[in-house]
Amino acid sequence: MQHLSLNNFIDYSSFDDSINLDEFISKKNDNPITLTKLFALLRTWNHTVHKNFTKLVFLTLENEININEYDIITGMSLLHFTCKFGAKQLGHEKEAVQVMNLLIEKGINLSAPCLWVQMNCLHYCAFFDCPSVCELLLKQSKVLSLLNETCASFKNESPLHLACTALSQSTAQVLVQAGANKQILDDEQRTPADCIPKTNTKEQQEIADALRVLLQDQACTQQQSLLIDSMISNSDNHITTQFQIDERVQLANNKTGTIKYFGNVPFGVNRWYGIELDEPTGKHDGCIGGIRYFTCPPNRGIFVQPSSLQKLTPVPQSPERERRFRPINFPTVNTSSITSRVDTGNYFIIKI
Repeated sequence: MQHLSLNNFIDYSSFDDSINLDEFISKKNDNPITLTKLFALLRTWNHTVHKNFTKLVFLTLENEININEYDIITGMSLLHFTCKFGAKQLGHEKEAVQVMNLLIEKGINLSAPCLWVQMNCLHYCAFFDCPSVCELLLKQSKVLSLLNETCASFKNESPLHLACTALSQSTAQVLVQAGANKQILDDEQRTPADCIPKTNTKEQQEIADALRVLLQDQACTQQQSLLIDSMISNSDNHITTQFQIDERVQLANNKTGTIKYFGNVPFGVNRWYGIELDEPTGKHDGCIGGIRYFTCPPNRGIFVQPSSLQKLTPVPQSPERERRFRPINFPTVNTSSITSRVDTGNYFIIKI
């Protein structure tokens, strides 16, 4: 139901930290907070609203209201505002979970989309990176059915698409654990992994790398791990490797590089090789998910299984090539009898 009580609308755009919130909304001052006033406050979305969000919602719910009404300006209901309040960046995740639990108890419509952009609760959690609220919502059967629902306002992207677009690593992890489709396509035929943006900072790059690891196909990873088992022997906890650190290798895609790391990684069992590529066609600089495995220039690092490597050996020269570059042995000139004429200063005579 759309909220239409515009005659009671009060613009609190000047609401700031200097206002005594308790006094401002106190019933003793004949100014009880209503849902319309609450929406006006929430639209300002400043530090004071964040700090008092839980109190504001609880006071509002003390009155007889339609919990599913929308704010006519933003098109959001209390469901969507609470999802947004659960953003990791704001630091109020526990309070957001507390509020959402209360809303669920009071029967809020968990499948309601935003009026204007058609985002559901999981879309909001993904966009603003709200893992705690997302985890709570996914325990509700009505929300679990929204796990792969697309949003028309965002090129029919799923919640996992939005999480990747916004680099919301924590929420993406929750969605994947709940069974989100990692191969679902949007209107541009992109998977969630395709939506991971180009990064500008080292921190963003690490998040992007972690998302790519998270979205790797599990069946492929398990198959690759079997290949590792067949190429790595483990006897008395002693690992014998096929390649050595700093050894030059060639990858299956004909790229070349140098081995910089061999050991465990968080995205697969057994051991992987960390390679510094000769060209900047890699994925990272040796650091993934905040853990540094080796150091190399940006976009030159990559992890591979032993089955993808072979030793890089010098290309033998053919006889034709050897003949082509064979040095010419000119005869040695005997200079012992060389004399010069300096009478005229213009020339000299060489006698051989």
